[in-house]
Amino acid sequence: MDFHTGSFDRSNLPQVRADLTNPDVLEFTRGFGATVVLHSPGNKGMLRVASTAVGIPAVTFEAGAPTRLEPAEIAQAVAAIDRLMLKLGMRVVEPDAIEITATPLLELAEPPPIFLDSRWVRANSGGLLISEVTLGQRVTAGQRLGRVIDPVSNVERYILSPVPGRVIGMAQNQAVLPGYAAFHLGTETSEQQAVQEAAAPHAPEPVEEDPEDRPEAMDVEEGEDFE
Repeated sequence: MDFHTGSFDRSNLPQVRADLTNPDVLEFTRGFGATVVLHSPGNKGMLRVASTAVGIPAVTFEAGAPTRLEPAEIAQAVAAIDRLMLKLGMRVVEPDAIEITATPLLELAEPPPIFLDSRWVRANSGGLLISEVTLGQRVTAGQRLGRVIDPVSNVERYILSPVPGRVIGMAQNQAVLPGYAAFHLGTETSEQQAVQEAAAPHAPEPVEEDPEDRPEAMDVEEGEDFE
């Protein structure tokens, strides 16, 4: 497991990024329990890509924002590790096991993972981004996710959700340029459907990895996602 936060100026709901076209990796993701799973094959040079290439199933675990210590996100990651270790036989639950999270160890292996399709919603204008939703919130199609305010003209332009789903990643309030990836929405799907779409010849673009810094002006057509 390769642990990361969101990129600079972005935060991620705790989630697993994995190549769901690899049966061993898919089986590995089942051990995390009630954790969001997204298909993302990764890029050359990444730890999980190199590990999987030599027969060691690997995933990236994303949680929270950089430069912060976030107890709730850390607790979710610890609980996911415990569930996985129990499934792999690396941990044995003792009768007097203490609770290290809000969920008792005896219950950690039970909940299934949550498979999602995802897409980024981008700002269509430059200005000051003000979010109107929170990480993890469920939204409806057409709901306002946030607004971009032009500080010179004081004109507000709204960012609307194109689909119903859940906010699994989002930019922090900041100055943005047109095309900036602002909200990452996930739509729930089944494990079977997620695997079929990942393996399809004309599958949608998988989730890309986080940029290392905040992007400058870019084409809306350039790339599809940022993690």
